[in-house]
Amino acid sequence: MAICEGSWRRSLLVQVRHGSARRLVVVRVNRYLTVPAMAGVLVAALVAPAFAAPQTPKPKPTLTLHVSDRSLLVGSPVTVAGRASKGSVLVTRYKGVSSTRRLAAGRFQRTVKPGQGKTTFFLKNGRYRSRTVRVQTNPVTTCTPLKDPTDEAVWTDLSTVGSQLAKNIAALICSAADGATIDIKSWFIEPGDPDTDLILADLALMHTYHHVTVNVLIGQQIYEVSSSLNWDKATAALRTFATLSSCYRGCVSSDPAAIPHSKWMTVSATRWGPPAVLSTSANWTREQWRGTRESGLYLYDDQPLYAALVTHFNAMVACGSGTCPTPDIVTGWVPDGDGNALYLAPQPTDGLVDALSNLTCVPGGEIDGMSLFLHDAALTNQLSRLQSEGCAIHLLLEHPPAQGLIESFAPMCRIQHDKGLIIDTGAGVSEAVFGSQDFSVNAAALSDNAMIASTSPEIVAQYRTFFTQASAGESPCVSAPTPSVAVAEATDG
Repeated sequence: MAICEGSWRRSLLVQVRHGSARRLVVVRVNRYLTVPAMAGVLVAALVAPAFAAPQTPKPKPTLTLHVSDRSLLVGSPVTVAGRASKGSVLVTRYKGVSSTRRLAAGRFQRTVKPGQGKTTFFLKNGRYRSRTVRVQTNPVTTCTPLKDPTDEAVWTDLSTVGSQLAKNIAALICSAADGATIDIKSWFIEPGDPDTDLILADLALMHTYHHVTVNVLIGQQIYEVSSSLNWDKATAALRTFATLSSCYRGCVSSDPAAIPHSKWMTVSATRWGPPAVLSTSANWTREQWRGTRESGLYLYDDQPLYAALVTHFNAMVACGSGTCPTPDIVTGWVPDGDGNALYLAPQPTDGLVDALSNLTCVPGGEIDGMSLFLHDAALTNQLSRLQSEGCAIHLLLEHPPAQGLIESFAPMCRIQHDKGLIIDTGAGVSEAVFGSQDFSVNAAALSDNAMIASTSPEIVAQYRTFFTQASAGESPCVSAPTPSVAVAEATDG
């Protein structure tokens, strides 16, 4: 300590050490400063903080953020991930309302399902914040379902303008529940037609946006013999959304005359819960949507028929790959306990013949039939017997039968493709049996076909109305060369 005198005051120069830091403190006092007062000044100087060493600035918090998807559908998850320092929070803002979640230091990952619209995320730590990440959540793409799925119905085509049957098939596809399975069996499918393309587009939509599994089984042989069908075009369209299988001949039959002729679809679960079944006469092609008469029978919540068709579908897929199971087909008529039953060909006996052989007609009864042709002696015999007992027989065919059958049954002929019987014995039995089987021996004994019989008064009445409309105004068949069954089946479908 040194004291420097002035004219009227003294100065004290004090060197103060504080750790490794030093500083000089100059204390100016007047000449009358007492010893106790000077001591107080010195104590104050000694306890004053020393000059601090240069401090390293506090590091900026680590705040990195990214999302797994910036545009997604409602209900789909998005992953929010990144890295954050201690004390950071994740801020989520949706529709003007913010919520926060405190994060542990280090890497983090959160899975959220944003609501429809825009959701923003950012990290915050004190006065620091990360960049804002935005996620746009869009409505799930949908298509138009059936208006009332519980109404079992006959869907028909009579118009040459647009196919109501195709529109209803598309609506049934759009009625599938998220995650459902749709199995489709057809002889052939021909893309490029507006009605077919509508169905294919809805299948693709349901597969993409609603996680519906689509399985399709078609015959391959027809594409090799028909110049109007293109295998590469069909398979390219189907494989974008479906597991595609194919088979030759009758799938479960190796006979060269057999064909995989059935046309049906099953839906494992609808939006309303239960499964659905559709059996039709139509392949998915322009000619059959708008050039012929077709029908489809839609059944809702029919577990026995659904299970039988799925079992059969899987057997046919296996047969197409060369690993046919044993047994490979559901045998006999499969009843559902509610007035419906399913028959799958080939079988040892003809299901249509079986259906007629157990009947007895009385005067006033009526049997209406639809087929491409009539070439089945056993079926013809049953029709003749029932006619002799009193039933009126009305047939709508595409190919004229033999002259003797023209004289016996006076059939009507026109371009039409449906296959089935509408039965009213006049003695209390009322039934409709429709599907893919024509009135021929091969159709029952060799080829793959499916028929559904129903005693529902509503279904029988709808088929009767359809038959009346389909045959209205037509002329009786006239004699013409009868094509061979194999040729007719292989070309007319």
